[in-house]
Amino acid sequence: MSRNIGSRMRAEPGPWRTTSCEAYYFLLDASNVALQKLVDNGLNRAAGFGRFKVTVDAVAMTFQTFRNMHIVGADASSPILNYLETAFFVMVSDTQQGGRVFIWAPYMYCNDSMATISGREVYGFPKEFSTIAMDGKVFNTRAWGLANTPALQREPVILPITQGGVIHPHIEYAPHQLTKPIDLAQIRQDRLLESFTGFWGVLGGLDSALGQWVGLMIDPAIPFVFNRSQFRAATGAWSSELLYARSPVNQFAFDQFVIPLAFTIANTPSHPVMSELGLVPLSVGAEDVQPLFGCKMTLDFSLVPPQPL
Repeated sequence: MSRNIGSRMRAEPGPWRTTSCEAYYFLLDASNVALQKLVDNGLNRAAGFGRFKVTVDAVAMTFQTFRNMHIVGADASSPILNYLETAFFVMVSDTQQGGRVFIWAPYMYCNDSMATISGREVYGFPKEFSTIAMDGKVFNTRAWGLANTPALQREPVILPITQGGVIHPHIEYAPHQLTKPIDLAQIRQDRLLESFTGFWGVLGGLDSALGQWVGLMIDPAIPFVFNRSQFRAATGAWSSELLYARSPVNQFAFDQFVIPLAFTIANTPSHPVMSELGLVPLSVGAEDVQPLFGCKMTLDFSLVPPQPL
């Protein structure tokens, strides 16, 4: 991430680790056509059209609390970051690497300036500084952007990206099984996915959209793909490069499965989240969506420096 050096801010490539991350995770139904268009305009514009294909017609939306985000092996002067983040993730496969699966984030919002700048400039996460609030039942994310004025001019305003009371009431499934930490190392060694008694049944099986997403989440090294854009002073032009970074999960636990209420996801001139992601509304023309699935989880994970893909 980054830290202040006098009046300057220096980006740190990491590896970074958080020993305490709480994440509310929701899966949203989405249009494959819209998602593929977004991938083409993002990743494939830099990588070559046709390289990345949408794997699952669903978008993961997360609201995350990061605590004790720190550089592994850093000295005492290195920063420790605590911040909130909202993100939308799309699962894609790389046709040039035998269908290898990655997670790509077209939209990310963060309420810490250092985490925002480093995540964007070093890694390539499309982070934007935002106002985020969550209390476990109500989630609100507002980002600076552009909106049309009555005079048909655009001016900076704070735009609501996502908002809604979503976890009341909640329903827990087999809490004695799902709230304990999961021994990922043993599961990876033995491939005993059936040790999640009733788990995959709740998700609809490994072949379902839910099963594929959660299967990727418990991977020993979740792979992210980035399209990082940087301004080159020497040439006076912008350049794009394709990167990837692994995010090894050290510990993973479900706190609860939830049946969420509806979210309102705004479409604005500078943040057309609803239409670009092809999210399926509850009714025609509406901005309300009903997640297919929701859960709260805790994670201990790392994020390694990005590498060229």
